[in-house]
Amino acid sequence: MILLLCLQAVELARDGRALLPIRAGAETRPIAAELATQLERISGARFEVVDAPGPGVAFKLEKPADEFGREVYRLKSTADGLEIAGATPLALSHAVWDLLHRLG
Repeated sequence: MILLLCLQAVELARDGRALLPIRAGAETRPIAAELATQLERISGARFEVVDAPGPGVAFKLEKPADEFGREVYRLKSTADGLEIAGATPLALSHAVWDLLHRLG
């Protein structure tokens, strides 16, 4: 199951410059780094991956309700940027590739 909540437009980059950092903890850093690499390829902007609270593209792990929900993820725009939440690291990876697909 995939949930996409687009409450408002989120501008990630403009004129070759990243407008938001990517926020990820140790467990989600490899997935966040892949997103940063692919966003740079698309926009020409270098995205920083940081482990600190604040506005940006935030990664969250949320435990699934049952074993069959291990690939569930959510993409949600917020006032502070974009939230990418997943039940497992695999779900977060699916969310990143879904986001990149939607960006073109």
